[in-house]
Amino acid sequence: MEAGALVPIALCIGAIIVAAIAYSIVTKLRERADQRREEEAWRAYRSQGSPRPQTPGAHRAPRRSDTAYRGKHSR
Repeated sequence: MEAGALVPIALCIGAIIVAAIAYSIVTKLRERADQRREEEAWRAYRSQGSPRPQTPGAHRAPRRSDTAYRGKHSR
């Protein structure tokens, strides 16, 4: 193979490598922008507050003793 034939191949490989690096940089920047947008939306949502008042214990499921229905095998 002549040296003249290797130049176009080297240029193609170089172009592919440069394109891959550029793609990874652009992808990383887009991910950061998306993450920043998502965090800002989450902060805005959290700052609005809840539409209903929070009562202590509202986050838990009712205990078995609190339920009105007593099944066949309940104690």
